Amino acid sequence: MKFKIQSLFNKNELNLKKMYKKRGRMRQFIKYVWNGEEILPRGVYKMIFRQSMIQYFQRTNGIKKKYEYGEVRHIQHQYLNKEILYASNDLYIQNFHITNQKYNCEHVWCKSYSKLNKILSIDLHNIFLADKKKNEERGVQHYGKNGFIPDKKSKGKISRTISYIHFQYPNTFEHYHQKMIKMEDMIRWNLKYSPTYFELYRNEFIYHYQGNYNPFIRYPILFYLFYKDEWNFPELLKELKKTTITVIKSSIIRYTHIL
Repeated sequence: MKFKIQSLFNKNELNLKKMYKKRGRMRQFIKYVWNGEEILPRGVYKMIFRQSMIQYFQRTNGIKKKYEYGEVRHIQHQYLNKEILYASNDLYIQNFHITNQKYNCEHVWCKSYSKLNKILSIDLHNIFLADKKKNEERGVQHYGKNGFIPDKKSKGKISRTISYIHFQYPNTFEHYHQKMIKMEDMIRWNLKYSPTYFELYRNEFIYHYQGNYNPFIRYPILFYLFYKDEWNFPELLKELKKTTITVIKSSIIRYTHIL
């Protein structure tokens, strides 16, 4: 008997325990997939792992408090103004009136692509202060070649934000991600540009006010495990070291600046 991977790993049907009981042994399950010649067993494990991660974070990392868009704008201008999207330099804005003239709120995931999950348009993780001219220039263009190419410091933030949306709003991601960014660009940007101090601060602040965090900022190794097709031990060790440092920094920020 041959399995069709498309139906086997449909998120509404994926239940490892039921599959195990139905076929008796996991060895038989792998054997069927192997004979089907549609995917290797190694790929099966990764698909199960990835789907399990999405389901886990959806259950445990949901938004606890929702804000109106006006409140979201105020939070961005007043508290999350230490780093600006699409700006070549780190900026610290002290004058709220100047901020209103030069900077506005940018949705990394365009509002027009948030119809399936309207809460995405007021999710603090998806909204950044941005250079007003660059924001207008971007419009609804996709990120990358033949679209809008952000500055280097913004590339890592954008890739981790879109990864968060993949976890938090999988239906929206599946429908629109091709209009937002190519997967190879998202992977390359994230691995090349690590989370900055202010990005860690922002993540912890949002966790305190909204009740959920971006796991790809706090735990960079998750991105490597989730998106890389081939796992390489030296690279994995490098990501583990990076994650250890990031977790320590995030904890210090939370207990010294947020709480």
